Amino acid sequence: MEAITSIGTFIFGLFNFGILWLLIYSSFKKGRRDSFVSAALYSGVFLWGLAEFLSLFNCLTFGGILSGCIVYDICIILLLFSKYRRKILSTPELRISHLKHWEFYFIGGVLIITFFLALAYPPNNWDSMTYHLPRIEHWIQNGNLDHYYTSIS
Repeated sequence: MEAITSIGTFIFGLFNFGILWLLIYSSFKKGRRDSFVSAALYSGVFLWGLAEFLSLFNCLTFGGILSGCIVYDICIILLLFSKYRRKILSTPELRISHLKHWEFYFIGGVLIITFFLALAYPPNNWDSMTYHLPRIEHWIQNGNLDHYYTSIS
């Protein structure tokens, strides 16, 4: 069940990122790279703000994060639809010409290989098992990002 939740959260995060990337790319007439970096920055700030906000109320759970992301998606989609209503409803044109470059296939292949390596070989050194993993479990148990006090500095 946890694996399904993790994969669902990852896919939902990619969906959030894709919507924001499309909005920045179409609104500000930036290039694909600039839009990608801007979307990554804004997504990171949103996730940080959401985690801190949910921590205030001890609601940092899967349901809290999912609710925050759904509200975020609805706001971004409404903004995108209101800005480009005529364009969205009138032109069903889809252009995928930029996917023919070998660079995208190479980066995609590296990402897929890295993903499967991360699934097959999770971190299991002493630092991960004695400090980082208990900290994450503590955050999950308490539903917030409070400090995790240990004897390890």
